[in-house]
Amino acid sequence: MSSYEYHEFRALDRPLTKAQRDAARALSSRSVVTSHSAAYNYSYGSFPARPVDLLTKGGFDAWYYRASWGSWALGLRLPSSPRLRAISRYASDGVEVTRTKGSVVVVLRHEAEPEWIDASDEIDELLPLRDELIEGDFSALALASFASDRDDDAGVTLARSRLTDAQEALLGHLDIERGEVVLAAPRAPRAASATRSKTPKARSGVGAEVTAMFARLEGALTPRR
Repeated sequence: MSSYEYHEFRALDRPLTKAQRDAARALSSRSVVTSHSAAYNYSYGSFPARPVDLLTKGGFDAWYYRASWGSWALGLRLPSSPRLRAISRYASDGVEVTRTKGSVVVVLRHEAEPEWIDASDEIDELLPLRDELIEGDFSALALASFASDRDDDAGVTLARSRLTDAQEALLGHLDIERGEVVLAAPRAPRAASATRSKTPKARSGVGAEVTAMFARLEGALTPRR
């Protein structure tokens, strides 16, 4: 089997400038560059740049990579925010985290069995993972960490009730069986019940006794004819 590599980059937040498009084209004579993407196919040689640099400096927000010998990667540039402070705890052989001024770059990696591939459309089904990460849903990172260091006797637990379409697609790229994923949605806190002050009811025995007493007093005070 001859070797094959595919790189695709996407600009999601804004179109590439002319300078950025020219820089992307200069990387390879086999590049296909538009205002929002750049793709590179290699059947020999290798990519002449660090893909993470194109995410941090080249104007791109996503990077997808596949090779015929089984290597796979998905890189996503995320705008820095307080929600991403805990993202480094997912760093592993399957998750790389790079922090730069104003952004956080995460790269998911996996090694699979060698196969001949056509990866030209595969990035689209995974792009929604970027929005999930920006919103603080780190399920994709948990899946990638699990895939890189899986225990045959254990699965991965996600704090959610269902997988999104992008997460379902990611399972296939990471060679994770659906049965290895345990969904455990966090329970919503119970609404505080309103405290009602109730006047305790008089006991039936005491109430009857009081009624009888008033009846006797009324009879005693009524003048006889």
